[in-house]
Amino acid sequence: LALARDARALRVLRLDGCFQVSKRSLAALAKGLTTLQEIGLAGCPRLHAKEFGDLCKASKDSLEKISLACCGDCVSDDLVVNMARGAPRLKQLSLRDCERFGQRGCKALATNCLRLTRLDLTGCAGLTDEAVNEFS
Repeated sequence: LALARDARALRVLRLDGCFQVSKRSLAALAKGLTTLQEIGLAGCPRLHAKEFGDLCKASKDSLEKISLACCGDCVSDDLVVNMARGAPRLKQLSLRDCERFGQRGCKALATNCLRLTRLDLTGCAGLTDEAVNEFS
């Protein structure tokens, strides 16, 4: 929580594998960090849709890269929709091995993240043809 208060100029936040990152942490980061260009939360299984969306919105003018690979069940359609709405300048996104989101999340990405140049959906077993077709 001190990080959010004391590192307001932070551009890159990598907390990959930090299993204790929670709703409270995300809310504090969203209040303090507004210039993030990159967020790395791969392997963090306790993310929450609203708070993660708020973190993305806080840096909406600068955020270009997000990694949520291997976050498990917490990466739902709700989380992907909130992220996509909060990160319109997103260029790179990894959702590798996230199995719980589907067509609604893909539609939000295709509609809101028009600058995406790299999208990693490797191992997203829950995606259907309809979900993937949202990008065509």
